Amino acid sequence: MVSTGSRSDKRIDILHVSEAYGGGVQSAVNTYIRHTPELRHQLFIRGRLAHHNGEENPVESFHVEGSIYRFMASAARHINETNPHVVHLHSSYAGLLRGLPGIKANFVYSPHCFSFYRSDFHRLLRALYYCTEQLLSQRTQTIAAISPHEAGIAARMTRRGSVRYLPNISGSHATGAAVRLKAMEVDGGPAIVCVGRISKQKDPEFLAECLQFVDSPIRCVWVGDGDVRLRKALEQAGVFVTGWVSSETAQKYIAEADLFLHTAEWEGAPITLVDAAAIGVPVIVRSIQHLEGLGFTGGGRTPIELAATVNKFLLDENFRNDVAACTRETAAVHSSTAQRRALLALYKASDRVG
Repeated sequence: MVSTGSRSDKRIDILHVSEAYGGGVQSAVNTYIRHTPELRHQLFIRGRLAHHNGEENPVESFHVEGSIYRFMASAARHINETNPHVVHLHSSYAGLLRGLPGIKANFVYSPHCFSFYRSDFHRLLRALYYCTEQLLSQRTQTIAAISPHEAGIAARMTRRGSVRYLPNISGSHATGAAVRLKAMEVDGGPAIVCVGRISKQKDPEFLAECLQFVDSPIRCVWVGDGDVRLRKALEQAGVFVTGWVSSETAQKYIAEADLFLHTAEWEGAPITLVDAAAIGVPVIVRSIQHLEGLGFTGGGRTPIELAATVNKFLLDENFRNDVAACTRETAAVHSSTAQRRALLALYKASDRVG
């Protein structure tokens, strides 16, 4: 059984395996570790330097460089040699370990957004990802979904496994702060902040088009970096791009904003959203199915619809209060207590699977 206190068993309680360690996955895993200090965690990762968010790994870590094939073989060998109580797989490539022969483990799998949602892939490749996920979901396991939408998709695919909702929480030290409604800035206009990798997923071109229809003077900041062409599109739309910064600096940019705007085309459950909620910044998101059930205010499915919502937020005090109330309620749901309770139940149940 997974330990809940001191014992002579020296096995690792939870082995976290990730081929794409960095960004939101890194932040999520770090919160899992911090909120279950009585468990013995270990990391087996293939990090991506460009995705690293500046956070230190809080536990013993094994890093693998080289190809994905080398990573998979090394991970399988490490699992068999260490025999952890639970192996928690993070994201799609690590999830493939569920299908490798010769591995006997109690698997927890967190997709952190299923790969078959990626519209930047050809539809045939997306179909292959979907079939692969559906096939691997037939193995006895626990799928730990990070959003209600992801939980629903997982439940429809799995037969022999179980599905549990594992809410993301903020990595900000400002958790518990009340959502404040900052006075609208006179000099330069209100500040809008967006956070994330400049990529097709986060859809900065959607934001650039949206800003064309925002009537009031604003200041817009994108915290992050990425694709050169998409960054240029942001800058041409008048958006200030910070480049890569530490998590602490990103949270400072969020705290200075009047509105957190999220324009992603597909998602899991971004920690930056709950960061903003915890810090106290009202949040409006593009209306996509992946974010349904998280409690944030949906702003519309098109750039014009989102711009209309932003205009309403800037001009209508009652609507600002409504957005703030939704954000405040979401911050309360995505709490440390809720995540800790979910983690302990998840790992306890998973250790009984095998």
